[in-house]
Amino acid sequence: MRCGLKIIKGIYFFDALRLIQDPMLPEIHISGNPSKRLSSFFEDSHYSKVLTLVDKNALGAMLQTLEKAQLGKVMPLVINEQNKNLKFCEKLWEKFSDLKMDRKSLIILVGGGVLGDLGGFAASNFKRGVDFVNIPTTLLSMTDSTIGGKQGINFQGLKNQIGSFAHPKLILVEPKFLKALPDEEIFNGYAEILKHAAIRDREFFFDLNLSPDQILDWEPILERSIGIKVSVVEEDPKEEGLRKILNFGHTFGHAMETYFIKRNQAKSHGYCVAIGMLVESSIAHTKGILEKEELKTFSNKILRNYDLPSMDREDLFEIFGNMRHDKKNEQGKILMSFMTSIGEATFNNEISESDFWNGIEIFQDLKNFSS
Repeated sequence: MRCGLKIIKGIYFFDALRLIQDPMLPEIHISGNPSKRLSSFFEDSHYSKVLTLVDKNALGAMLQTLEKAQLGKVMPLVINEQNKNLKFCEKLWEKFSDLKMDRKSLIILVGGGVLGDLGGFAASNFKRGVDFVNIPTTLLSMTDSTIGGKQGINFQGLKNQIGSFAHPKLILVEPKFLKALPDEEIFNGYAEILKHAAIRDREFFFDLNLSPDQILDWEPILERSIGIKVSVVEEDPKEEGLRKILNFGHTFGHAMETYFIKRNQAKSHGYCVAIGMLVESSIAHTKGILEKEELKTFSNKILRNYDLPSMDREDLFEIFGNMRHDKKNEQGKILMSFMTSIGEATFNNEISESDFWNGIEIFQDLKNFSS
């Protein structure tokens, strides 16, 4: 049975069997008519002003897909990981003030994960919080970053060091936006889909057989991937326990991403997470947490879609240093989330520097290890 995700006023139905209810979580609509959904949303709301922040790269697709929507004033932005920072937030807050926006205003965010993080953080902190709506336009933002209420910005060159939890009032996921994306962006988001399957749904993992650039119908895949993340977030909204499994691949992945951003050689988030999952699974294997056959099966699928990077010991030493700043760490200890077998995961696994280097030995030989 297809994992249908139908959400009405915080009520989540999965496979018509499971009911999850949380009034704080937003409505999520996958496919359909986003313009009509927005119109229905406005019928039940009374906002004093509406401002739409749109990634300039998504402007054409937005105008085509949301041509009849009530978008208010539209502000295109040139947005990237390098300007996801406090300085750019200040510019947004200045603009909000110039437009005389008040706490009854609404901000619509149309773009990828960076705009969702940055715009959501700016909206949720302006005048102690104004409502916002997310309309993700990339695969990464549709399946992961828009879902769960995390908003954040980078600080002192480190990923997402400042942030908060704030849910949008509405999330509209329209797969039609994916048609305008280059293959690189599809692979970027696909890593997070693989992650969701790897930590929570073994059957889903093995169903993901096609290369992402060959997939034509994304709706059922998005339903299952989003369904996994929503179910985890509902059980642990503030990441005090179970939700930490969603960080699988992110301890090394964020540290690697930071390393390349500092050198103006930015790698996509999804690529870094894919490599991070391989490194962290290699560490889990050396610690006796993940069996060899599971690592082999998992790494084969990752390596079919992502090439291993060229990194020497000096590069890896700096990346390990970045890992010491990870948000999941406690009392100076580096904590990772590990896949224990495909479809299951654990969190708060402490690793030492020797654990890291032992795992790197396996990671660097994965192509031979997996053959």
